[in-house]
Amino acid sequence: MPSTLLFNILHTIYPLQNPNKTRDRPLEVLAVGLSRTGTDSLRQALLEVGYQNVYHGFSYGASPNDCIQWIRLGQAQERGDKSFLNAKEFDRILGDCDAVTDIPPAGFANELLDAFPDAKVILNYREDVDAWVTSCLNSIETTSGSGQPWYEYFLSYFGSSLFFRQWSYWYVWARYFGGDFRRNGKAWYLRHYRDLETKLEGRKYLKWKAEDGWEPLCKFLDKTVPLGPFPHGNAPEEFFKTVEVYKAEWTSRSEKNMRLIGGILASVIVGVVGFAYARS
Repeated sequence: MPSTLLFNILHTIYPLQNPNKTRDRPLEVLAVGLSRTGTDSLRQALLEVGYQNVYHGFSYGASPNDCIQWIRLGQAQERGDKSFLNAKEFDRILGDCDAVTDIPPAGFANELLDAFPDAKVILNYREDVDAWVTSCLNSIETTSGSGQPWYEYFLSYFGSSLFFRQWSYWYVWARYFGGDFRRNGKAWYLRHYRDLETKLEGRKYLKWKAEDGWEPLCKFLDKTVPLGPFPHGNAPEEFFKTVEVYKAEWTSRSEKNMRLIGGILASVIVGVVGFAYARS
């Protein structure tokens, strides 16, 4: 993975504006469970009970500029630089959010808990860990992991958005299980929850799964229970549809750049060959 120096060089080659938000509202809820544990259902539920902007993995996917800061935060986490992992640096991405859920934030749960000590904490989980592994293999790992088409890797070198999306994938997901989810994903899940339950000793939090629905969630958040059913979002078909929307935009830019560069190179080659032929 790139060093900080190499990252800065790559950022020069592939320019992308840094996110630079500042906090404009309190961060009230930290939902620190991993992806595929009802995170999108929880996002929708939080919006329904009155939270205005909930950061989710889809927010990361739709905002390529966020990748820059997530990489920096990930590098700081890897080298143990706690001074960088502070509220100001998280706010560059999350400053306009009053709640967060899913990866990338869940990967920085310990640091977010320290940076925002007044936030209410939800530890969302999935009871069947093997089912969670299967769910990730059939979704995230299919679109971003070992199942990702080689063509997308190739295209990433022709556009800043796709390039940094590829780099950031390591820092927001793959590094937690050494890049081999099939072998190490379950151990990561168990470690994540074990460590957080230890971290949260003495701090009030809600351990919650999607099947628990509205009642415990609203009681914990001191919100009125909505009349309608609890939302159920991000089923596999919905997941792929959402991912394809923002992937299409990033890929389209890279394809245009690839055609442009290819055309320039072809023109240069034709010119050089023509010049050489004329002199022969």
